[in-house]
Amino acid sequence: MKKSLVAPQIWHPEDLSEAWSLLRRFGKAARILAGGTAAQLDWAAGAPVPEHWIDLNGLDALRGVSELADGSIRIGALTSLSALRHDALIGEKLPMLREAVGRVGSAGIRNLATLGGNVAGGTGCIIPALLAFDAEVELFTAKGLVRRNLWTLLSSSLTPMDGVMLVSIILPANLPTKTCFEKTGLRRAFTPSVVNAAGAVWLDSAGNVVKARLAIGGGITPPQRLTGAERRLSGMMPPSIDWVAFKRDMLDEMRVPSDAFRSAEYRRNVAANAILAGLGGSVALDAVSGKASSRGYSSMPAFVPVPYSEAEVSRTAMGERWRMRPDVTAKVEGSFTYLTDIREPDMLVGRVLRARYPHARILGIDTSEAEALPGVHAVVTHRDVKGLNGYGIVIPDQPAFCADKVRYVGDVIAAVAAESDEIAERALSLIRVDYEVLPVVADAELALAPDAPFVHEGGNLLADLGLERGKVDEAFARAAHIVEDVYVTPRQMHAFMETEGGYAEPMADGGLMVCVAGQHGYRDRTQLARILDMDEERIRIVSSPSGGAFGGKDELTVQPALALLALKAGRPVRMQLDRGESVLAGTKRQPMRIRMRTACDAEGYLLAQEVDALADGGAYASLGASVVETALEHVTGAYRIPNVRSRGRLAYTNNGFGGAFRGFGCNEMLFAVESQIGRLAEMAGLDPVTFRARNLRQPGDIGYLGQVVAPSDRGRETLAAAASSDLWTRARGVSADGRTVIGVGLAVALQGSGLGSAIGDSGAARLSLAADGKIEAAFGAEEIGQGILALIQESVARVLGCERDDVRPVVGDTARTVDSGSTTASRMTYVVWRAASETGPELRAKLLAAAAK
Repeated sequence: MKKSLVAPQIWHPEDLSEAWSLLRRFGKAARILAGGTAAQLDWAAGAPVPEHWIDLNGLDALRGVSELADGSIRIGALTSLSALRHDALIGEKLPMLREAVGRVGSAGIRNLATLGGNVAGGTGCIIPALLAFDAEVELFTAKGLVRRNLWTLLSSSLTPMDGVMLVSIILPANLPTKTCFEKTGLRRAFTPSVVNAAGAVWLDSAGNVVKARLAIGGGITPPQRLTGAERRLSGMMPPSIDWVAFKRDMLDEMRVPSDAFRSAEYRRNVAANAILAGLGGSVALDAVSGKASSRGYSSMPAFVPVPYSEAEVSRTAMGERWRMRPDVTAKVEGSFTYLTDIREPDMLVGRVLRARYPHARILGIDTSEAEALPGVHAVVTHRDVKGLNGYGIVIPDQPAFCADKVRYVGDVIAAVAAESDEIAERALSLIRVDYEVLPVVADAELALAPDAPFVHEGGNLLADLGLERGKVDEAFARAAHIVEDVYVTPRQMHAFMETEGGYAEPMADGGLMVCVAGQHGYRDRTQLARILDMDEERIRIVSSPSGGAFGGKDELTVQPALALLALKAGRPVRMQLDRGESVLAGTKRQPMRIRMRTACDAEGYLLAQEVDALADGGAYASLGASVVETALEHVTGAYRIPNVRSRGRLAYTNNGFGGAFRGFGCNEMLFAVESQIGRLAEMAGLDPVTFRARNLRQPGDIGYLGQVVAPSDRGRETLAAAASSDLWTRARGVSADGRTVIGVGLAVALQGSGLGSAIGDSGAARLSLAADGKIEAAFGAEEIGQGILALIQESVARVLGCERDDVRPVVGDTARTVDSGSTTASRMTYVVWRAASETGPELRAKLLAAAAK
């Protein structure tokens, strides 16, 4: 036996007896190691690293697939999922298992993950499939090798594998006649499922069900057999099965939890429908839905479309009109230089120390050891902030450096500038912070409870907005159809390719240049000037190009830390957050919980809408209140609803703060609206297009806030295109293998362009003839991936009558441009077009006059 010399200790037993002895010797301080993927999930959830690893990978006897004398199939516990997926015997006799292992992880995960590891933890994605086969397990115990039924073992204890080692999984020789398996999850990589479901039935020669096995599990859903539903199927012939009662039995039996993103009801229905589709096909699904076997609309909707036009956008179709973006070649080749790519010999490396706790009082900060470390040139804290120690586009409630309290784990305590990454990281570890831990406010509803701890002084209710129009209660009272439900949308991370970062450099004249990707350089300059207590004119902001933004870089990110470090060190300092830190500290899409009630009359005309939305704003205000306001502006969606009552609240919590994200509250609300509309259409007996066309608002209508809907609103043309799609005529229903239900759905989304009612919305630009003969088009806009450079070239060239290549766009630099406002809300398309249209003719006239002399 060999033992590693590093901690934690890794033991390499030579046989099962030795592995068993080590497990008994170390007890709960040890963990068996196979593929290691389950351990990674546990660590991500905060589980401690064990003191001892018992590595079984050297035991070849635990690998492989074989057929035993009685016809059963034995799978060694160390057999990887990838090996199972490609094993000929598994493919021939257990195709459902082969399919299942291919769907629970990416190829890289399958190469590492083992079947035994999936089972041993008691929550693996494969367990429902094994339960459906009535699998047994072979265990090494104090009595030697024993066999146990897997379900009996799992249901006997909360920790069924404690004190035993899993040796193999054995699938009986009597295989089922029909099987099904479905994983429901966000993706198939290294992510626990929402819920998994599997089913199997054994039929006799007459077609009667002699045995059934139904199972669910995966993720937070504990593995379980649905024994009552199994008994209902026993003795039945599939054509005579009461599928409605069968589904009800399954739903009643399932012990399924809810979490922040999926309700227990959702999980139960998804799992039950998967088993229905797999075992009963379209007959079962039609029975529980109350629809005929044809399912849905057999042809395109009856709505008669208004004329509309289409244009193909392709190199072939557009011919000479086809243009390439001026920055596309370098980006495709990978040679494009972003602000985080800049490296100079005298640059220092900046790093940030963030909060250890999501909610705590700061009792003291000691940076003396970090400052004394050789290679460290600057350490900054709140004591180095000469101006306002706060920022925020609307409310400056987010400290540049926390002084007395931390409110989420992304909060900045201190920053260092050093000669290398290693020295900077070492310096951070030497900074001592004393905390008094405070109760955590983790949920928006709990944040508004009377006894909730305050995240900020003054309470946790950050905004409470609403509007009422018409006679809402009377409208609901006379409605023919009403739909009411709660819709939950999750927190979301931008995950742009270029994480937050850049550099700052002191200027010889005492000024400062900060080169960090943003979305409004002039606003960044104003906020930094307040923090540094400097004149804005002494600060130059270079905010473009950016490797992605769309809201996530609307607020300041690393700019305050970089600026203070560069000024204190007297040298350029660069910084870029790694992906983990970006996820920790970056702006998020706010989670929302939207309760919505919608009514229509018997003819399908909408009467009333009632909405109550609660958003989790996180630790700081940012643009959260404006997001909620924009969400409320969209409570009627694209429709005429004469009676409306809405309320939207935003709560402080100790979660990551929410702010701008593409859609800005519109997406969340329209998801709920369109879900309601689809259900009402079905209740009213109308196809989805006709119902929407009947209620669609028209140009000239008064909008939700009393505004006139812009004449560019082309809702009917959009519906016409959707109604004419050949998707309506394609085959729908349950696929031949019973695993997939193919359907056609429809949703209408709309969003305004511009900042709306939140703040003022002005813009400016400058066109000039440069010395080299180029037309220089200066806009205080940012290139964040949306193609602003190509837009500027096209808009200016069209007005001046020159070639696009004659136009040189200049963006994202306060020293070279004018303030065009923020690059948000799709407004830059309008700003560029309007500025070119108004400025271009004057420049054209001057150029022609000068040329005529």
